[in-house]
Amino acid sequence: VQTEQTDIDETKAAEEDFVYSVEENQVTITGYTGNLTELEVPKTIGGMTVVRIGSRAFENCKSLSEVTLPNTLTSSGDFLFSGCTKNI
Repeated sequence: VQTEQTDIDETKAAEEDFVYSVEENQVTITGYTGNLTELEVPKTIGGMTVVRIGSRAFENCKSLSEVTLPNTLTSSGDFLFSGCTKNI
């Protein structure tokens, strides 16, 4: 029996794990509903560039221990990781 080995990136969240808004074809992430411990925020969602992360976007995400932000960000809100139990 052969098993197929796949390269699954455990830091890539599905687009549906992010709550976001779109203005002028640019994405602002306003929340995260996934449960990864290491998260890589994508550069694009739905083919549109992620440029902002809103205030409290990752609030109370108790599973997160590491977050990598894309170089496409132009701004972020306050208290992004408020209520998180791990040092990020």
